[in-house]
Amino acid sequence: MNHKLKTIIKATVLIIIAIWIIDKVPFDKNINQQITANIYENGVVIGQTTLVMNGKKSNYLFRQEEGFAGEFLIPHAEKTDRGDLKTYINWNAEDNIQSISYFYKGSIKLAQDMGIVPYMLINNSMTKFAIMLTDHTVIATSDELYKLYIKHITWYSDTKGTSIEAVNEIPEID
Repeated sequence: MNHKLKTIIKATVLIIIAIWIIDKVPFDKNINQQITANIYENGVVIGQTTLVMNGKKSNYLFRQEEGFAGEFLIPHAEKTDRGDLKTYINWNAEDNIQSISYFYKGSIKLAQDMGIVPYMLINNSMTKFAIMLTDHTVIATSDELYKLYIKHITWYSDTKGTSIEAVNEIPEID
């Protein structure tokens, strides 16, 4: 009986350690794509741009925490259209708004300083999104996402602040 109990305890400890390790290790997905999106000013499409996304998107097995690290180049936002600039997009587990930040040569650059509002809507495969520039221009892959974005996210140029309305009503983007 003592030997069986020791074996069960050892097996349980090994299983717990294995689950803990798997929980800490992300399963990365390479993202290497170019997505064409509309440029909106005051609700009117004024043109198109192509965003370049190169990097890794992490997906954890037992957590809702996800993130993208790499290039997220927006030609219409000139400060972000540089190959030596790194981007991090964080998927918040509690709501469907993602935050975006930039890194340049080891230092954090606020999205606002790069000409971008620090919150965006983007799906898990990073093929559909809406993001606002600090001049109130919105870049979105569809009219529906544009409308959803401006309904819930407001940028205040004078205070460089963002207001998010009814965050619990923002649906997950497919």
